[in-house]
Amino acid sequence: MSSLWLENNNFKLITVEADKWFPLETGGLLIGYRADNGEIVITDITVAGPNAIHKKSQFIPDYDFDQNVVEEAFHRTGGICNYLGDWHTHPNGNGFLSWPDKRTMRSISQSTEAYLSSPTMGILFGKSGSWELAAHELSKGASKWLLGRRYNYRSLCVNKFDKSL
Repeated sequence: MSSLWLENNNFKLITVEADKWFPLETGGLLIGYRADNGEIVITDITVAGPNAIHKKSQFIPDYDFDQNVVEEAFHRTGGICNYLGDWHTHPNGNGFLSWPDKRTMRSISQSTEAYLSSPTMGILFGKSGSWELAAHELSKGASKWLLGRRYNYRSLCVNKFDKSL
């Protein structure tokens, strides 16, 4: 199983954000890089922009805010870190991908703006004060046919770590 690496401080950031919006959905961006061994390293995780829409079973990002965040991270790191995907909450739910989640991942993979053929999606699930993180990756050319294309959604092992000084 492939892995996603996330600093504990970033996990805490999104759990605080999830508690703030509970029982509505919220979300943000996953920014980082893919290591030489293929593992995903999240260096920055964002929360929803000021114009995001939070509903009981839907989160609509603030796309302009998100675009600015991605551009800043890219330039700050000399192009090492970039947009890897999104995260959002499933309040009182589970960490499985919903059909809208799968549709979003397919849309990202086909977007000429994202330049991301294998997006990652993090799902923070549970309830206020008790959250868990599941992560998934889309890869083309694998097992499931949809409208003439084959997609595979695979779960990632989530590893949290403390940043060394």
